Amino acid sequence: MSLSVTQWVIGFTFPYLFNPDAANLGGRVGFIYAGVTLVGFVLSFLFMPETKNRSVAELDALFASGVAPRNFSKYVVEFDEENDNAASVRKKD
Repeated sequence: MSLSVTQWVIGFTFPYLFNPDAANLGGRVGFIYAGVTLVGFVLSFLFMPETKNRSVAELDALFASGVAPRNFSKYVVEFDEENDNAASVRKKD
């Protein structure tokens, strides 16, 4: 859904930004889209967690404990064998 909306917005705004009878930005339109891409990259870096070698249960425990997504790699999740639902989250040594 969000991809369709993004494509529609770009498809709608690009001709108005590029054409001489509208905004007349020409090739400088690339700077606008580069800026939007940079913002998206920074937001992805800050808010999307590294999920490599993590199970879904570990990710749930990390989110439940309030660990910032960019710090997931710095924490260890340990599960209680007697109680499958209990997990402890601690920082790596």
